[in-house]
Amino acid sequence: MKKYYKQSLADKVGKYLFWFIWLGLVVFGSHTILRTPISSTLNLLERISGVFVFSLLFIQIALRKNINPIIYLLIFIHPLFLFAFNYKVFHTLDPFYIYTQACLLCKNNLELFYTFGRLGFWFLTIALFAANWKKLHFVNYVVFFFVALHGWFVGSDFHLFPLSFFFWLSTLIIFLTVLSEVLPKK
Repeated sequence: MKKYYKQSLADKVGKYLFWFIWLGLVVFGSHTILRTPISSTLNLLERISGVFVFSLLFIQIALRKNINPIIYLLIFIHPLFLFAFNYKVFHTLDPFYIYTQACLLCKNNLELFYTFGRLGFWFLTIALFAANWKKLHFVNYVVFFFVALHGWFVGSDFHLFPLSFFFWLSTLIIFLTVLSEVLPKK
């Protein structure tokens, strides 16, 4: 016998809210990216995937929806565009550089900011493949802040309106969410 799941009003509102926010972020992100010079198709794809990773992480945390597999796919693909670009320009194949070349005392700031993105990837890998991901939901906050640092310091799109407004608003919302979970409740 089939069981039919009747959606509650909260579930329906949450679903529509998710798609409304997602569509708005796609429009904001695309509008911002397309207003700036695009050096190549690889550059465009890298920028779009980076903005989508950030926006999906925000939606996941804000609406408490688990979309880690989609985010993981995008966060895995995002540096592949850099890999392809490096091959096209420098004729080098170094997949370890884009996923594992982390540093704390880096030769320059750009390498440190790439490291933030790599750390976000590694922490999301832990959260995605954990046996009990619900106990590790806090890892998504860590991933969000690493991705935010990476996006702000490496990406240029987060510095342009309207994406800059979304960047700071979402970072503030997630920061306040973390504070509300960490601070003792009375």
